[in-house]
Amino acid sequence: MNYLDHHGSVARRLCESGARAWVVYGEQDEVGLTDTERTILNDCPITTVLTIAGTGHLIPITRPDVVANLITQAIYENPRQRRTHR
Repeated sequence: MNYLDHHGSVARRLCESGARAWVVYGEQDEVGLTDTERTILNDCPITTVLTIAGTGHLIPITRPDVVANLITQAIYENPRQRRTHR
């Protein structure tokens, strides 16, 4: 998976893109963020990092209700705090 590092940090590129982004991942996801990625994204003024409690990698399948709620929030709000959804 070395190809993932070919273009540098995805977190840094996302922040530098200028595009508003929500990064959503499961609390039990084995493909989670590194400490460095989490720091970059939390410090970035245009990204919101959300951890979904009790979930793994397949949040849209296991918790479609949470995903639908987050999409609605992303459309109508502009949150900046880190949240944990249950």
